[in-house]
Amino acid sequence: MGLGIATNFNEETSDDIWSPVGSKTVQNYNWVEDDSNFPKGPRSAVIIVHRDGKNLFGDGEGTDTSLALESTRRMFEALDHFRGTDRYDELCNYSTYISPISNETSCQIVGATTFWNESRVAFEASVASNEEALAVMSSELYPSGSKVDFNQIIGYNNFDQNGVLNYGKSFVVVVMLPPDDEDTGNGAFTKDFEEDVLDRMLELQDKWDSDSSHDFKVEIIAERSFEDEFSRAITKGESL
Repeated sequence: MGLGIATNFNEETSDDIWSPVGSKTVQNYNWVEDDSNFPKGPRSAVIIVHRDGKNLFGDGEGTDTSLALESTRRMFEALDHFRGTDRYDELCNYSTYISPISNETSCQIVGATTFWNESRVAFEASVASNEEALAVMSSELYPSGSKVDFNQIIGYNNFDQNGVLNYGKSFVVVVMLPPDDEDTGNGAFTKDFEEDVLDRMLELQDKWDSDSSHDFKVEIIAERSFEDEFSRAITKGESL
């Protein structure tokens, strides 16, 4: 360790360090990744909008919903900021997902934004009140006809006796990006895009945090997040 610090040695980290060398876990993982010829799955990025544990939809006691419209707008703002990152559209051309709405290749997105087909324009055109926003997000089916898993898209969700959403602690939006070129040779340099999108989303996080007019927060997790943070921890330790 002393030699490494003295020579500024760098090591690219991976999940391999957490499993014993030669263990069945490592052998099975290597077989799936290298020998099975299974197609590589998408790389997921997760956007989370929350209020530090408070109800997304209101400040009042119990199930106040006076912020439902604003919180939904914040969710769309976060997603649009993500999709506004350079090369997003280009990258999604490498996806194998075909949108059931447009019938075109795109990055699959799963979240409450899917009730409006990921379109902020459609949301703003069709929803004008807190009640309308919650009514749409209470549907058991997305516009495509697929079934909604509320626990996947709204953390700590609750519904009133009429089946209308009235409480939630977080919006969760998952964006499925194509596998990286390193794994498939498909030309999709997803890891490079993830670096850019993480920086861009952290800028939005700082912007929201500095705005005292609201307490909404945004978080972002990508496939490379663990590796990046682990490497930063090592570098920080070396500089102490």
